Amino acid sequence: MTAFQMTTKRCGVCGVASEQHELTSTSSFGWSDLDGRPGEPERSSLFLWVQQCPACGYCTADLEEGKEELSEIVESGEYRRQLADQTYPQLANLFLCHAILLEETGNEQAAAWRAVNAAWACDDEGAGEAAARARLRAVELFRLEIAEGGEFGDEGQLEDTFASESAMLAELLRRAGRFEDAIQECGEGLESVLDERLRRLLVLQRSLAEQRDDGPHSCEELDA
Repeated sequence: MTAFQMTTKRCGVCGVASEQHELTSTSSFGWSDLDGRPGEPERSSLFLWVQQCPACGYCTADLEEGKEELSEIVESGEYRRQLADQTYPQLANLFLCHAILLEETGNEQAAAWRAVNAAWACDDEGAGEAAARARLRAVELFRLEIAEGGEFGDEGQLEDTFASESAMLAELLRRAGRFEDAIQECGEGLESVLDERLRRLLVLQRSLAEQRDDGPHSCEELDA
């Protein structure tokens, strides 16, 4: 089960105290999605993964973990536009604002995962076009991290077997409707990947992309 509590948090950026939901425990049963989204009940705890300061708009996992120097980013035009972007569900905007902060402070991989979280929030609201944009933003950030020499990893969200550059990028591209790009990503992955389970994942993703299927699929299908 998932448990949370209301707690007073003092914003690390502006110093204003506010009441926030805080996740205290959760668990996941069953199969995750191919993009790493966990099963229930953890799946439905998404709204507890990000906090927003009602005074300055700072968005992060824990409001108390912030620095006054971040105020320049929080007050920037890009950040304020994202926070108020009505083409996204509110929760997705919070994740995307957190992504801006992470990218600006040099953590593109964590920023990419926040964009993935934003896509999940869009999925929950049936905002398909916004979900696609969030996923393409995640692809951009993952590729930026890779281009700068960073090591692709799972940020604790995927099993090691699935912590693969090609598999994650292919899944994000497929879900965003970029089928040809997803097929190409799978092909490139299959040229170098040796792990048999990961190869099955890439084959499955390629098949789904060839069928023009942009819907969610479970890791259970790997063993079907």
